[in-house]
Amino acid sequence: MGPLILKIKGKHIAHKDYLKKASDFVEKLKGTYVVSFMPISYKTVVFCQNASGSWGEGLLEIMGFICYDDFLNSQTNEGLKALHKDVLLTVAGLKILKTDFKDNAKEWKLVAAKGASFIKKAAVSMSLEQILAAVVVK
Repeated sequence: MGPLILKIKGKHIAHKDYLKKASDFVEKLKGTYVVSFMPISYKTVVFCQNASGSWGEGLLEIMGFICYDDFLNSQTNEGLKALHKDVLLTVAGLKILKTDFKDNAKEWKLVAAKGASFIKKAAVSMSLEQILAAVVVK
């Protein structure tokens, strides 16, 4: 099982641990909150990609952010904060695929290539590797 989205009282909270750890967490909350889980697969991430190759705001929910400003404020690299919203979300989408779904790389490699092409077309001054290393995703 891959990462999960933890939903408490209607609010999505990213949860990157596996089901057992999540179940332990739920036991602690039992009777206090309504808790549900939504499994995340590489397809969940891929479906957030736009036709242009960029990733959209649907990715924010997967990462556990309520809005783009929360995501932007979580970034520690000032150079990333200057990037266009679509570029930064695209970098985040690529990082999630490369870190959480390495085993499925064969299935998403063309999608990732399209995302990387989108970033290159945006004429970003940092290399893709530098950006991927710097971006913070939950």
